[in-house]
This record gives sequence, structure tokens and C-alpha cells, in this order.
Amino acid sequence: MVDSVQKRVTIIGGGVAGLCAALALRDAGTEVTLFEALPHLGGRGAAGESFDTGRHMITTSYTSFLRLLDRIGSRDTIHWQPASFGTRIGDRPLWWPFGPPVPQGHLGAAGSLLASPLIPGRDRLPSLLALNRVLRQQVSEPGDESLSGNSEDRFIPSSTITIHDLFKTTQWPTSLIRRLGEPVSVGMFNAIPAQTDAVPFINALKRVLLDPERLIGWGRGNLGEVITLPAQRALQDAGVDLRMGQRVTSVSRNVSGWTLETRHQTETTDVLLITLPPNQLGLLKGVDAATPLVEQAQKVEGHGIATLRGHFAEGTPFPGPLAEEGGDMAIWFSEPHPEGGVLVERVLSALPSSPPPDFSALMDQFIKNAEIWTGSTELLHHEFRYYPFATPLLDTRTSRPTIRQADTLYYAGDWAGTGLPATLESAARAGWQAGGTILADLQGLHLA
Repeated sequence: MVDSVQKRVTIIGGGVAGLCAALALRDAGTEVTLFEALPHLGGRGAAGESFDTGRHMITTSYTSFLRLLDRIGSRDTIHWQPASFGTRIGDRPLWWPFGPPVPQGHLGAAGSLLASPLIPGRDRLPSLLALNRVLRQQVSEPGDESLSGNSEDRFIPSSTITIHDLFKTTQWPTSLIRRLGEPVSVGMFNAIPAQTDAVPFINALKRVLLDPERLIGWGRGNLGEVITLPAQRALQDAGVDLRMGQRVTSVSRNVSGWTLETRHQTETTDVLLITLPPNQLGLLKGVDAATPLVEQAQKVEGHGIATLRGHFAEGTPFPGPLAEEGGDMAIWFSEPHPEGGVLVERVLSALPSSPPPDFSALMDQFIKNAEIWTGSTELLHHEFRYYPFATPLLDTRTSRPTIRQADTLYYAGDWAGTGLPATLESAARAGWQAGGTILADLQGLHLA
């Protein structure tokens, strides 16, 4: 066994990135301790006391996240269906089906867009040409070596154009912007196109449109059964030292590694991996003495999300996510409820961090529209949640961290410079890569 088995790696944060890194390290025989402040694993991609920050879409192009589900044995809990995207225009939803049985590849997606009523007839060919220009953009996800960094180049710069700029340069028709571009970019980033870095948007579009399977899915009800419980079992079986419900309050470098403090104890570790989101890094004392990570995180803005959910006695689920054209930045989801009827959810994005939205008005509008669009007649139960800082805004002003931040100090998360939006896939890719980077460094190797 390699020398890395003698080293101890401590991970702060048990979200998707932390889980992937812990499994990669432990599978190679490295001693791993994982601290999670919440009493459950999965972070913002998991079920808490009620439900999560909203429906987490998963596509078959999410290869890193699906690798996690395969590893923890929960991939079969995903409710897969052919990819289809809809936009609400007034009270009428229009759909673009581009998953099976639509033929694979560019031509299949192009043909389905030309035939779809989502885009007016006069704009279909210009829309097809505009999407083709996006796919031909010379941008790509950073390679493993670039994503890992070298502890000197600790951040990957953002591009200099926003998604709104991209729409201009690639000549998107107004209808394509309003019915596909803006809703998709808001759903990806929880931010409006005029604020958001275009490169992750391009990479995500390429992934989905070039995906040979082109399926879309999500966990039924919440991600508790998809991530939280399966991950806990998998980490325990792998021998990870789990410290759930324990928040690390400060870290400091010692002679051989790092000292960590929680409310009740102090301990040391050889290697430290931080997977906290930007708004939580400021709560961790000591890191800013070793790296500009915290200083950079303070520049990252966050937007809120409001989630409205209702269980209706009957109704027909949508064939895919349904966006709202203009006005509120919202996307609707629905699925059969495990106890019968239909579960409907509306996720409002790009909300200010304060004040909270008007719950009563939003819920009244939600129930009215849900009854119309699904044919539902009886509301059995409803819930509302608001998250002031749900996702970091990936804009063109703030660089994103690489994995190596300093000697024996690493970072991974959906804020990392993966070249993708702040999604489950971005967090998973950063986590797997962080585990591999740490292993390579412990063994004295260099990434190819």
C-alpha cells in the first residue's frame, strides 16, 4: 500500500463535494475524518427537516454526480424520463421534447426544436442557427490539471462576457432568449443572464445537447433517499470517521499539518480539505491566514430561492420542467406522489437575500396555477421555504478557486472552477478531483 495510508485527511463539509472526496480517498486506503455541522449528510443537495432548496434536476450528462450515486448504490432511485423543456406563455405551457425517442446528436435535437411549438415558426430556423453558434464556441471545461491548480495559481479567472452578451454575439432571437435562454440560465445559476458568466452556460448546454441518452430526472420527493441515507451507509461501510452535528469553528497550521477546533474538542490532521460554500467560509476562523480563499469568498454574492410545494389528490404531471416566460424567475416541477395524486413544486430563483417574499400571495398564485396546469382539484398539503443564500452567483467579476490552495490545504465545492454552473455535477466533479489530487500529492506524483 502507498504511503498515503499513513496520512490523515480531514474534510470540512459533508455536501456532495465532501462525499465524493471522502470516498475517493478512503477507497485508496487513506484515513479520512469528515466533519458536517448538520445532523445529516448531503448539504444543500439533501433533505433536511422538511425538504431541500427545490427540485435538483439531474441529467444523464451529469457523469460525476451519477458516479457518486453508483458508488453509494442509489442511482435506481432517480425518476428518469425523456428530456423535455417547457415554457409557460400566459396560461399555456409549450414544450420542446428533445430526449428519446428523438434521435441522438445535433440533428435529432435540431429537428425536435424545429418541430416544437415552443418557438414561433418564423424564429425556428434562426433559433437553430443561434444554438449552433453557441455549440461552436471555443470554450471547454478545465482539464483535471487546471482544475487542481498548483497552489500558486489558486484561482481560475472568469470569462469577460455574460450570458446576455452571448445572446447578442450569437444572435439569439428574442423568443429564444425569453422562452429558453433566460429560463435555462436562471435554473442553472439562480441568477439573471446579465450577471452570469457565459462559459459555464455554454459548457452545460453542450453537455446536455451532445448527451447520447438525453434523459432528465430527479429523486422522488426529496434527495434524502438519493443522497443522505445511502451516503451515510456507504461512508460508514468504507471506514470514514463521521463527525455529524459537529461544526469546525477554527483551523490553524501546526508543525506537521493542521489543528482544528470544534465547540467540544481540538484535534490535528495532516491534510485539510474544505468544501464549504462561500457564505460559510467566513464563519471558519484561521483559513484566511494561509490563503486568500476567504477574502475571495467574501466577494461572492448569493441569491435566494423560494420553494413552494403542494400535494394534490389527483392530476397529471408535466412531461418535464416548466419555466415562466418573463416576469418571475420561476421553474415548475411535478411528479406522481408516492401516496397517490401529484406533487407540484414551484422554485423561484434570483431573489434578494432580504426581505423574504410575501408567502401568502405566492402560495395563492401557486395553488391557482397548479390546479389549472395539472388538472388537480384537491390540495392535500402545502409547504413553503425561503433560502436567503441558496447558491453563489457565478459572475464575470469573481475568480473561482482551484483545488490546491496551499501546502496540505485544498478546496472543493460547487463554487470551484470546474467550468460548470453551481450544480450537483459541479460539486461532484470538484470532489472526485480533490480526492485524486490529494492522493497524487501524498504519493509525490504529478497529474498527467
